[in-house]
Amino acid sequence: MVADAAPRALITTREAAAGLDLPTGADPGAVLYLDQREDRQDTVPAGRARTGYDPDRAAYTIYTSGSTGRPKGVVVTHRSLTNFLDCLTDRFQVHSGDVVFSTTSISFDIAGLELYLPLVNGAVVHLVPRGTAVDGVALRRCLAEARPTLVQGTPALWQLLREAGWSPAELPGTARLLCGGEALPQDLADFLATGTAEVWNLYGPTETTIWSLLAPVAAGEPVTIGRPLWNTGVHVLDERLAPVTQGATGELYLSGDGLARGYLGRPALTAERFVACPFGAPGSRMYRTGDLVRQRADGTLDFVGRVDEQVKIRGYRVELGEIEAALRRLPQVAQARVVMREDIPGVARLTGYVVPAAGHTPAPDALRHALGAWLPPYMVPAGIGVLDRFP
Repeated sequence: MVADAAPRALITTREAAAGLDLPTGADPGAVLYLDQREDRQDTVPAGRARTGYDPDRAAYTIYTSGSTGRPKGVVVTHRSLTNFLDCLTDRFQVHSGDVVFSTTSISFDIAGLELYLPLVNGAVVHLVPRGTAVDGVALRRCLAEARPTLVQGTPALWQLLREAGWSPAELPGTARLLCGGEALPQDLADFLATGTAEVWNLYGPTETTIWSLLAPVAAGEPVTIGRPLWNTGVHVLDERLAPVTQGATGELYLSGDGLARGYLGRPALTAERFVACPFGAPGSRMYRTGDLVRQRADGTLDFVGRVDEQVKIRGYRVELGEIEAALRRLPQVAQARVVMREDIPGVARLTGYVVPAAGHTPAPDALRHALGAWLPPYMVPAGIGVLDRFP
């Protein structure tokens, strides 16, 4: 990702930067180590100060999984991010008295809501240590101490709290509770809606800026992904890009201000996923999500599944082909396949299967350990089976 982004500067720590090659052309002095801060007063060199606001400038590039084994950088503009923040400020009535609970890693785009939304409204960001965010008992205690008024989490995070004995009634009555990142199971939705806090289900790919649709959640009511945010077009289409009839299943395409500029340095992939929009002004685009949805009579959308093999696990979007490519790079492996299994209802896990290369007898734990050198922990299969041949 560093090589692909070619950054001019890095903000890091000594530990994180160990063994990291600086991108070609980068200034060797343009590395700020947060664990070696010095008191200094930097000034902007003459001629470098920039004023004004260009909504079409890039706000950030964030990387997502790619089926070829090469992560892809999504370039999001200030226009897209501002539209997102303005809409949610209005929808959730965020103000300076709010306390927003932030549990998400900054390498996951939904952290943008937890950081930018409170900051642009003068509210408080309560940063939760990583060790606390993955420990249900500690997280429950932290929630009780912080008394947040807005909490966002994936279904996996809310399930973690549920198993730790937490109840939605422990949140302030004026709190807003947000859930997104993967499909929200009905039983978990019913549990979250037992308190007095507002509960919302959110949906959106990275390419359309964090969240694109949202729906209120009520106990006993079916879970939907709802309706679009401001300036967001929703199109449910068949393989010919024609709208499907109401109640039929089709692929979801999104248009409007939330669309990212595209993939950094990947014009062919950008053209494949960001296609011409026949429903808007000339030159407008829409993003092909790869998600199958069904539109209800009232306009809300039901999530049905995926068109391709991309899956979401613990809130992270994963291309199974990327994990398979990493497995095939190991000298012990001739063939590889990865699937998402749900042996326990509501608990999804990645499982890999390999056929050994000639002369090798790979150990599953050793394969998982080797994958950890290339893949983040959430993409390493929970188990790997070794087969003589694939059926």
